[in-house]
Amino acid sequence: MTNNYTTMQDQVSSETAEELSMRTLHTTLAIQDDINKHNPNCVMLNPKMANISFGTDGFRGILNEDFNIENVKTIVKACAKYISETYGTHKQIIIGYDPRNQAYEYAMNTANLLLAYGFDVCVSPKVVPTPIIAFAAKYYNACAFMFTASHNPPNYLGIKFIPDYG
Repeated sequence: MTNNYTTMQDQVSSETAEELSMRTLHTTLAIQDDINKHNPNCVMLNPKMANISFGTDGFRGILNEDFNIENVKTIVKACAKYISETYGTHKQIIIGYDPRNQAYEYAMNTANLLLAYGFDVCVSPKVVPTPIIAFAAKYYNACAFMFTASHNPPNYLGIKFIPDYG
């Protein structure tokens, strides 16, 4: 009899941590490059939009200031373009959120935006920790978004893009 741990371990690739880290870095750089290019898909038209800069694991900012609906739409649009060009719109997308103020609302807005782009979207039915969403992305060969600000103060929110390799 095989236990769940063994079954889950079978899903993990033989990639080394360094290879996985490099692939994550290249994916993040590609997304950031697309956002930073001033092309018709990424022009910042709203004066409320702040500069978007990614940290080690996504974009975080003060809610309704740096972290606002315009910036999140720009990030999601760039990620959707990357996913569509890399995998096609048949790639499933998982969305999770933590209990922070407005995380659920941003998750639902993102789901609606991605549905409009033609993606198959699955939103967590309840608050979930980031590692669960990362594991689900790997396990289901899906891309994911997570709305959390991690260890930042309560007035912050953030968005993490998680590729299909977790």
